[in-house]
Amino acid sequence: MPSYDTWFCHGESLKGSNNTQANKRSQSTLRGDDMTGMIHDAFKGFTQFMDTDISEGGDIEHNLQENTVHPSGNQPHPEVDMFERLMKEANEELYPGCKKFSKMSFLMHLYRTKCMFKWSNESFSALLGLLKDALPEGEKLPPSFYETKKIVEGLGLKWKNDARKIPAKVLRNFSLKPRLQRLFMSSETSKAVRWHHEERNKDGVIRPPADSEAWKKFDSKYPEFAGDPRNVRLGLASDGFNPFGTMRTVHSTWPVILMSYNLPPWMCMKQEFFILSLLIPEPKAPGNNIDVFLQPLIEELNELWDVGVETYDASTKEIFQMRAALMWTIHAFPAYGTLSIWCTYGRFACPSCNINTQSRRLKHGRKFCYMGHRRFLKSGQKFRNDAKSFDGTKETRPAPCPSKDNLDARLDLKEMKIRPSLWPQYRASGRAYLPATFFTMSQQEKELFYEVLQNAKFPDGYASNISRCVRKRNKELKLEELNLLEEKIPETLSTMEKLFLPGFFTVMIHLVIHLATEAKHAGPVHYRWMYPIERYLGTLKSYVRNRACPEGSIAEAYIANECMVKELEATSNILKDVKVLAQGPSYIAKRFSAFDVNNGYRFRTKQSEEFNVTQNSGVMVVSKTESYASTSDNAPKSANITYYGRLNDIVE
Repeated sequence: MPSYDTWFCHGESLKGSNNTQANKRSQSTLRGDDMTGMIHDAFKGFTQFMDTDISEGGDIEHNLQENTVHPSGNQPHPEVDMFERLMKEANEELYPGCKKFSKMSFLMHLYRTKCMFKWSNESFSALLGLLKDALPEGEKLPPSFYETKKIVEGLGLKWKNDARKIPAKVLRNFSLKPRLQRLFMSSETSKAVRWHHEERNKDGVIRPPADSEAWKKFDSKYPEFAGDPRNVRLGLASDGFNPFGTMRTVHSTWPVILMSYNLPPWMCMKQEFFILSLLIPEPKAPGNNIDVFLQPLIEELNELWDVGVETYDASTKEIFQMRAALMWTIHAFPAYGTLSIWCTYGRFACPSCNINTQSRRLKHGRKFCYMGHRRFLKSGQKFRNDAKSFDGTKETRPAPCPSKDNLDARLDLKEMKIRPSLWPQYRASGRAYLPATFFTMSQQEKELFYEVLQNAKFPDGYASNISRCVRKRNKELKLEELNLLEEKIPETLSTMEKLFLPGFFTVMIHLVIHLATEAKHAGPVHYRWMYPIERYLGTLKSYVRNRACPEGSIAEAYIANECMVKELEATSNILKDVKVLAQGPSYIAKRFSAFDVNNGYRFRTKQSEEFNVTQNSGVMVVSKTESYASTSDNAPKSANITYYGRLNDIVE
């Protein structure tokens, strides 16, 4: 049958299949690689225009000779020679009779191992010489590292050395466009890029960056960009690190790293999906000169925003115009000052407060302190009128981020001549009184509400232990954790101002006041903190082999690793799935006390959550059921009935 795919792992005969394409792909799968598919992915923009299937026919050279013209003209395509050579080596045996590795797949595994364990080029060439002597006669290994590099570099992505003649400094620029295009060369990663639009849980809870206020405002401002979920949203991170093992050597290398927030949460902050864009060498931090080094990246980002680039989508089998936008940057606070040219020290060190930053120069301490956090407190809070415990003055200034229901909001109602019952009323003393709104609860209603929340058990993942947030003593309740933090942080800092000396209040202490607000704007902090970036800097540091040229070592190892990782992971997953299917059904069942479903839901057994503060053992099923009014009813009615129960056991 033409549509039947021969299942080789079950031992079926191959004699009945004349499909050369199936035979070659099956041999690649049995070897644990899919070199032809990988090369097609790397040259997708070229091979899609060809009339015949180059990789699968027996006469590769003949097919290539017939299809070596560019689709827009009669000139030979510049990548034909590279494609022809790679296809030949992908189908070439490592040695006569070798079924586990092709020449290309073996070299890729060996080359990646070299990068992982920091082998020198000389040691790699020596190992090749030993393997050539050990393998059977007719082996196809190249004689040296130089020849190996020429073979595999066609699958990698190059970096540009922006230097002419003898440079004072060398900027290594890894082009962004082909790396973004590579996200769409695999059907799996192409689908993952659209995850934020097609599979994200849109229930109003802030989880990935796509749920944040910044993302939604960007979509409303640029609807054309937001119309295609394949357009890439990027974050940029940069920081300096010492590439040497000893801190006695003064050297600072500044990588510029990009990450795609289109990807699912479990992918976007992984090192495998980080894009190294620039590698800036400096004996010291670049300072204000960093804008010079960033010019190639800025030009490319501007072009990706204004024009975009034609990209092949492997999942939909079509070409689209991919665009990209930079959403925000991630830095340590000193590095923030370097990239934004904002002075992160001195009188106006806080970029959020800007010119409203309250700072004071300590004459004897010879530094600035940042206090005055009482202005962030709610109006009427006792610390505002406590002059003795603070700087001898009462705090009357409004908070920079006031609540929505205040005197100004009520005056706006009066100006608009609506809801007169809520207009402010002035008493004999001249103070304004704000009438209660319809949603204001009485003291008795608050007490009842507190009691309900203290005894409530919510499903896992829906809420924290909210009973800990209910304190009847304070007569306050904040349902949203971030709103609670926005109120509690100023109180904590104001209390600290009563206890600690002014020199304690550096700008880093002051910045805590903005943490909750930043989380509301841009989403969970683990998408924007420096921890994964710092770990990645450690990975880049491990690439250094030549201490005389650390940035060159990092660049070469990054290119090699970038070439290998994505391809080897994909092919190993294919082989793993085939082996599992070939083993047949399993007769062993597993029992769990809890189970996480792929859609984000977590279930527990009734017994396991006996002492938990949350519950997730409840289940519901809707079944179409025939109902009878009585035993003599001959006309039953069919309807959907909802059944509820508790999980007693989970078996897989």
